[in-house]
Amino acid sequence: MLAVKNLTVALGDENNFSEIVKDFSFNIAKGETLGLSGESGCGKTITSLAIMQLLNKTKSKVKGDILFTNGNSVINLNDTPEKSLNRIRGKDIAMIFQEPMSALNPVIKCGNQIAEVLIKHEGLSFKESYEKTLVLLDKVNIQSPKELFQRYPHELSGGQLQRMVIAMAISCNPKLLIADEPTTALDVTTQKVVLKLLKNIQEEYQTAMLFISHDLKVIERMTDRVVVMQKGRLVEENTTAALFKNPVNEYTQMLIAAQPTELKISTKSKSEKEPHENKLVIKTKSLTKRYPYYKSVWEFKTNYFDAVKNISFELRQGETLGIAGESGSGKSTLARLLLQLIPSDCGEIYFQNQKIHFYNQSNKISWRKNIQIVFQHPHHALDPLMPIGKVIEEPLIAFSNLSTTERKTKVMNWLTKVGLTEKHFHSLPSELSTGQKQRVCIAKALIIQPEVVVFDEAVSALDVTVQSQILKLISQLKEYTPFSSIFISHNMEVLKLVCDRILIMQNGEIIEQGETEKIFTHPEEPYTRQLIDSII
Repeated sequence: MLAVKNLTVALGDENNFSEIVKDFSFNIAKGETLGLSGESGCGKTITSLAIMQLLNKTKSKVKGDILFTNGNSVINLNDTPEKSLNRIRGKDIAMIFQEPMSALNPVIKCGNQIAEVLIKHEGLSFKESYEKTLVLLDKVNIQSPKELFQRYPHELSGGQLQRMVIAMAISCNPKLLIADEPTTALDVTTQKVVLKLLKNIQEEYQTAMLFISHDLKVIERMTDRVVVMQKGRLVEENTTAALFKNPVNEYTQMLIAAQPTELKISTKSKSEKEPHENKLVIKTKSLTKRYPYYKSVWEFKTNYFDAVKNISFELRQGETLGIAGESGSGKSTLARLLLQLIPSDCGEIYFQNQKIHFYNQSNKISWRKNIQIVFQHPHHALDPLMPIGKVIEEPLIAFSNLSTTERKTKVMNWLTKVGLTEKHFHSLPSELSTGQKQRVCIAKALIIQPEVVVFDEAVSALDVTVQSQILKLISQLKEYTPFSSIFISHNMEVLKLVCDRILIMQNGEIIEQGETEKIFTHPEEPYTRQLIDSII
């Protein structure tokens, strides 16, 4: 179905180009799933974009053959005119992008974006495309598809957005499906549903699939063969069973050894006191956040749903509190409420036994200094035009009286603490890998020594080796700068490694909470057992 021969991709500007992918070759047969794995920056996504011919023509040079079998003809996508490519892309070849927020238009309702593909490639009317879109949303396990059809991308959770993108990609039953980290933003239960869905579609329509992932457990489960990339080159290729049983290359062996279950990490409280004996830092009472929605495309009456409902919990000094649940359960909404990035509809938040709603302006400044957040996607959290040093310096300008020289010295010190170098001070975010960007976000959050740091899926988008590095970094920084932390993640294995206690959320409510060991060994709720049993 697809034969890539001697693919070389160089990126740059004018005469200054550097090779990202070097002499890379592989084949995918009809109905076969080929896994492509490697650390971030090795060239996986660039390879997929080159196949789809989505790279900027003026800032990239693509050499080699990309041969796609379409019916009885073989097409070299690297030589195909744009008009012909537009007929192929979305219909015969589809792609599930890693960043769903970047893949969707922010000013068009999610359902309309899927319907648009069906109207363009299948010639359906809007009503027909609406009905088929609802079927697709149900297939990818989206609850209340009529309601979510009407929502804009910013109104959906990361997992819901990813499922929207998957529904769009499979809408025309493509012959070749490129899945670029399709389950990165998904919780464990939805991940299983989506992987099973992709398998069923592949078997039903004999779809060829290029499955790109840094999660080797998913690669092992989903693929027939595996190609491992390092620094743009192929380092090992074998059947999935043979590669995992007996990896030959040292790099492949290192990737397999870096799985979360193999890590020896703990960011748990190292205080002489037990966490429950320490000072209370944050307390919430009946916290609720309500959003409007429309029930269907034909109804204009505004309804409301509770994204977060009656949330009550405590966080103590030095404690690491985990928050788990499926996408759409309210985890990120709760984080935004705690930081007062969005207002609550009812309920109370206490910071050091004081209601933050009643803070005057000076107290709000002091409070904001003491609670910081590290977001899931570092590329969205950083100003693309601001040098790294200035990004990390911003909190010092806002919350300290240090001189320019003192601020720069402190920034340089923190660059070293998070595993970067002083040379990165003048670098732009585009010059850093995803893991390096996340280190910058951690330095920015911790440089003012907050009492609480919220990690909102801070390692879910990272490959296994970088993920282990970031978790170890957080553990080390807790020794330098003791802080309480809230760790939001759909990865139950990571939460087991790092948390003192865990809250389980479902449909905006806390349904179970307790010590980490108790949650994993003796869960009381069937939903909690389901989350734990869904770990791949």
